[in-house]
Amino acid sequence: MMVTIWRALSAQGRRALRTAWQLSAPVRRTLRTIWPLFAPVRKALRTSRARLYLAVAIAAVVLAILFGPLLLERGETSTTVAAVSTGQPAPTQQGAALIAQLALHVHGNLLVTRAGRSVTLHGVNRDGSDFLCAEGTGIFDGPIGANSTAALLAWHINAVRIPMNEACWLGMPGVPSQYGGSAYQNAIAAYVQALTEQGIYVILDLHKSAPGNAISAHKLNPMPDADHSVAFWSQVATRFRGNGMALFDLFNEPHAVSWQCLRDGGSCAGAPYRTAGMQTLVDTVRATGARNVIMVSGLRYTNDLSQWLTYEPHDPLNNIAASWHVYTLNSVCARTACYDRILAPVAARVPLIAGEFGADQTGASCLQSAEDQVSVMLDWLDQHQANYIAFSWNVGKQRCGSLALINDYAGNPHAPNGTAYKAHLLALFAAATTPPESPPHGRVP
Repeated sequence: MMVTIWRALSAQGRRALRTAWQLSAPVRRTLRTIWPLFAPVRKALRTSRARLYLAVAIAAVVLAILFGPLLLERGETSTTVAAVSTGQPAPTQQGAALIAQLALHVHGNLLVTRAGRSVTLHGVNRDGSDFLCAEGTGIFDGPIGANSTAALLAWHINAVRIPMNEACWLGMPGVPSQYGGSAYQNAIAAYVQALTEQGIYVILDLHKSAPGNAISAHKLNPMPDADHSVAFWSQVATRFRGNGMALFDLFNEPHAVSWQCLRDGGSCAGAPYRTAGMQTLVDTVRATGARNVIMVSGLRYTNDLSQWLTYEPHDPLNNIAASWHVYTLNSVCARTACYDRILAPVAARVPLIAGEFGADQTGASCLQSAEDQVSVMLDWLDQHQANYIAFSWNVGKQRCGSLALINDYAGNPHAPNGTAYKAHLLALFAAATTPPESPPHGRVP
């Protein structure tokens, strides 16, 4: 029988078996050495059932001896083993297919899928992963499981911006090991996978840079740093280059520097350390082979886009979007006149993404004017097919000055910001799903 099987094998199969047999020589020698030790066990195997069990076990061992070394020699591992080594679950077949279908790229001033369908991002920021790790108190502020994702979907949210801390991702000295390095990276990756497999886009944002060895929990540095930001984006881009539903926001809120410094980096007035410019970071991302959409900020805490088109970094893939932030207080460009003059030319050339916005109010009473201001801004962005991500999907204090959108992670909206934003998103969804009214008497105009 064995001769028949051997003759039926192809030449390649025979070579593989010979190689496996040679590789298993040390194991076979060990078995010959220990075989006499099993004499009492062999004597006990008198029944046919016991002999059957033994035969099955021996067959399993023989297969492992023959083919295990060969597979290891060739470096073949399963998807599940690879996923365990990175500390995150393997993607489901259905989830992977959805991610491939919804992967984005830039087409003119729009974000589109591979099939050419236009996508407008309406999302939220998930604050906490940029500072809790540096404080040594955790990674995410609140749950990130299936119920939390369901709450996002109930608002018809299709994007989540995840702020990240450079020092935590890189596991720099001073960051607790349980919240930094691989622990932090795997937690971020698991959340990205959970969101994108449910059809929710993710914006990965370098929120806190760490020049030198300065770990920052709450301080907003003016620029990415030459010390670590390049390594950060090289690792992040490598980790997520296979997920086209992930967008890369190169730096949260540049400020206090010039437009040339923003693009080119180096030693700049306004930054007390050597900086990494946007061009360097774009080049770093693309050097990994990542084709993901890249977001590039403006100045003045990303509220000023007045010279964005002039200093836009070069991307060989032309896959760049403009990032813009606006709040009702302390924003230079927060009125329709500025939107028309500054934002409109940018939004006509590239996708515009309002990565943060909110009605930050002061005092004991809520100002209706601030809510009206946000409403006008959202309407303007809708008219220009722009994208927006509200700040933030966190449980807030019961006061008007809170930028929190929710009262709990079940998604109950927090007034006034959360109630207003949820109503806006529900209205958009209703308008998009309502069929046009039929003409009277069935006549086509």
